[in-house]
Amino acid sequence: MADATWTRWSRYRVLRVQLLEDSLPDEISEQDWRDTWFFAGGTSVRLDEEWTLRCGIGWDQSPTRHSTRTPRTPANSGLLFAAGGSWRPSPTINVAVAFSHFIIESARIDLESSDTGNATRGDLSGSSRNAVDTLTLQVVWGF
Repeated sequence: MADATWTRWSRYRVLRVQLLEDSLPDEISEQDWRDTWFFAGGTSVRLDEEWTLRCGIGWDQSPTRHSTRTPRTPANSGLLFAAGGSWRPSPTINVAVAFSHFIIESARIDLESSDTGNATRGDLSGSSRNAVDTLTLQVVWGF
């Protein structure tokens, strides 16, 4: 199995929060994200009529740019590893379980008070390290 996905993130330019209080200015954060690619490949092995094993690997490109990355979206590119399996005890019941681990590259955050929307926030310099683990259980029962 293989997947290649292009996402048009470049249309996401600005995050604007309009406040109900007229005396307060809108909260504006420049996003300026770029279009990205996601590539993945995997395999599925059917052991017998009841059991199937699956595994795969993927690479996800970050839409965020170094100059506009914020603590709200500290995303960066990374590798995704996944494994799982399914058990079909009867033609109408299927139980599947999967685990994935997404290793995200460290991301620098360098924002200046002169940037759009940062006048009241000030300068911010730092980095983020992220990882995501997902465990999924699915039970399908049909007639």
